Amino acid sequence: MAGRGTHEHPHGADRLCEAGDRVYSRAVRRGRVPRRDAEPVPCLLELALLHPDPDDMDFLVPTAPQEVMTRLLRGMFEEVSESHRRVGSAVAAFERYAGLGSQVQPLQTAAEGTAIRVLDGLSRIQAAMDEATEACRTAHRGDRAVR
Repeated sequence: MAGRGTHEHPHGADRLCEAGDRVYSRAVRRGRVPRRDAEPVPCLLELALLHPDPDDMDFLVPTAPQEVMTRLLRGMFEEVSESHRRVGSAVAAFERYAGLGSQVQPLQTAAEGTAIRVLDGLSRIQAAMDEATEACRTAHRGDRAVR
C-alpha cells in the first residue's frame, strides 16, 4: 500500500498527488465517483484506493480510509521489522569479523599517516567524498569557534 504509483504519479497512498487527493476525497464524501473522474489519476486504482462499483461499472467506489490506514501501518511495520532484522544481521557479522581482527595487526588510522584508501564503486566513492566534505566543514566550523 505504501508502494509507488505510476510514472506520472510516483507516490504512495500516504502522500497522494493533489489531483488524487481531490478525487479520493470526493469519492469518500459521496460514496463513489464517475470512472472518468479518475482517468487523470490512475494512481488511485493502482494503489487500490478506488475500485469498480459492482452495481455500476461506470463508477468507482473508495476503499474505506480505515482500511487504507491499516494497510499503510502494516506495510510500515513490515519495513521497520525488516530494517531491525538487517541491523541485527549486520551487527552479528561485524562482531564475528571483529573477533577475527584480534589476530591481525590493526591498520594505521588517518592520523598515523595512512596515505591511500582504495575505493571501488561510484556509491562508495561518493559516500567517501561526502564524508570528507562534512569533516572539512565540521573542522572549519571548529576553527572559527576557537578564534
